[in-house]
Amino acid sequence: MDKNERIVRESEAKKISGLGRTARWKLERAGTFPLRRVIIGRTTGYFESELREWVRSRPVSPYTATAAAMRARIGEGATGRS
Repeated sequence: MDKNERIVRESEAKKISGLGRTARWKLERAGTFPLRRVIIGRTTGYFESELREWVRSRPVSPYTATAAAMRARIGEGATGRS
């Protein structure tokens, strides 16, 4: 852990991961999402770096790749290149 590591709370964890509380909880229980850390008492948070690494580890959607290829083809046609 970096000495400047940030712990993020619920609202920021949702923004970073794109997942709601229940979805994150289910993934945590399945062992496929970073675990929360106890800050004090019942207050918990996530290491920001672990959340961002989890997001980076997600596979690229095949629909995203297809859309990018289609945009590239449309762009080629618009410029007159083949």
